[in-house]
Amino acid sequence: MFVHRYSEAELADRQFRKTIPPKWEPYYIILSWGRAIGYRRTPKCAGRWVARIRVAAPTGCPYREASMGVADDGRAATGKKILSFEQAKAKALQWFDSPELIPIRVPARPFGWQSELSVCPVGDRYTVAHAMRDFCEWKKEFRARQNFHASVSRANVYTIPLLGGIPCDELTPQQCRSLLLYIESSVLHRAGGTRLTQVDPRTLDPEVRRKRRVTANQTFTDLRAALNFAFGEGKIASNMAWRHVKLFRSVNRIRTDILTWEQARKMVQLANPELQRLILGALYTGCRITELFQMRVGDINGSRAAIYITPVKCYRGRTIALPDEGYEFFKALAYGHDNDSPLIRRNKGWPWTVGYVRSHFHKLCAQMGLPRTFVFHSLRHTYASLLLKAGTPPIVVARQLGHLNMATTLRTYAHVTDDFMDVEFRSRFKPGFLTAPDLFADAVQE
Repeated sequence: MFVHRYSEAELADRQFRKTIPPKWEPYYIILSWGRAIGYRRTPKCAGRWVARIRVAAPTGCPYREASMGVADDGRAATGKKILSFEQAKAKALQWFDSPELIPIRVPARPFGWQSELSVCPVGDRYTVAHAMRDFCEWKKEFRARQNFHASVSRANVYTIPLLGGIPCDELTPQQCRSLLLYIESSVLHRAGGTRLTQVDPRTLDPEVRRKRRVTANQTFTDLRAALNFAFGEGKIASNMAWRHVKLFRSVNRIRTDILTWEQARKMVQLANPELQRLILGALYTGCRITELFQMRVGDINGSRAAIYITPVKCYRGRTIALPDEGYEFFKALAYGHDNDSPLIRRNKGWPWTVGYVRSHFHKLCAQMGLPRTFVFHSLRHTYASLLLKAGTPPIVVARQLGHLNMATTLRTYAHVTDDFMDVEFRSRFKPGFLTAPDLFADAVQE
C-alpha cells in the first residue's frame, strides 16, 4: 500500500481535494498500523471514501478494502450516502470492528515514531537502561523530533535487549564492542512485529553490510552519549568501558546525488509555481526543508544581503550570505507582507507539509529521469557541491550549511573537495624548476 503523505486536514478540505490528480489507487492516510482511510477519484467517477485493513491471510492479498460512501466534493454531506471526511473516518472505524473482520484482522498497534523506551528500569543499581532512560528524557526536550525518535527506536531494538540489565559500573569494553558486532550480524524483520535473526555478516551483500554497520555506529553513538551524560551527572564512576571503543570505519556513503547547473535550471522550469519557490529557496541557501518552512519576512537582512535561519531544535541558528539574484528573489517574496509572515508561501495560504513536498518532488524527479534516491534534501548537497566546485573555501561552505566544524563538510563532500584540491594545487604550485637552464644539467648529462 503506497501512502501519500497528505494530512487529514488536507483531505478534509473540499477545495484541496480538487487539486489532487485523479487516479485509481486511493490516497491513503494511515489511522493505525494496518488500518487506513483513503480518497479515490478517477477521471470518469466522482470521489469516494475507501477503508482498508490488514488481515492475517496466509496467501493472497493481505488487505480487505471496502467503500464507505461518496465524498462531499460537489454536494453537502448527508451522513448516509454522501460523507465528509470525519463521517467516513467514523464509519471506517466501525467497519474495522465489524464481526466479519474481528477473527481475521491483524491486531492494531500505534503507527509512527516510537517515543518511549520499551523498558521500565527498577532497582538500586544504575544500569544501562537507567542511563538510556535519563538520556532520552533529556534528548526529548533538546533535540529534533526525528533524531529523538530514531534513537529511541534503535535503543528498543538493539541496546536494551542486549545491554539494558548490565550495571554501568560493571560494563566492559568487550560488551560495548559486542553491541557493534551484534547489530552488524542482525537482519531486521518488521512484518508481523519487529524481530531479529543472526547471520554471518560475510555472507551479506556489501551494500547491506555497509548499512548494517552504519546502524551499528549510530546505535553505539547513542549509547556512548547516554553513558557520557550519566558520567557527567556523577552517576557513573568511570568512562573507561566505552571511551576507547572504535566504530566501524569507512561506512558513510559519499554524497553523489547532486545536480549540474543545467539540471538545476531545468528543474526550476518544470516545477509548479509553489514547488518552484521552495526549490529556488533551497538552491539559493542550501537550507533544510524545515528551515525553509520556518523562514519569515523579517529574517531578511537588507544591510548585508543575507538571511537569518531560525534555530530548529538541534540545528543552530545562523546567517547565510545570499547571491545577488537570491537576495532579489527573497525581496520579491517579502514585498507587501509583514515581518511575521512566512517568506515562502503556498497558494491560498495552505501550510507546507513534508508529505506534499515529497509527493510532488518525486513526480518532478521522475519527469526529469532522476533516480528515486534523489530527494528534496539532495538540493542541499547540490548547493554545497556547486559552491565547492566554484572554488569556495570549505570553511565558508561549512558556515553556510551550519556544520559545527569543517571536518563534516570535508567528509561529506570528499569527492568534490579532492577534485578541487587537485585543480588548485596544479594551478597554484608552479615551482619552475624544470625551466631553470643549469639546475639539472649534470643529471641530464648522466
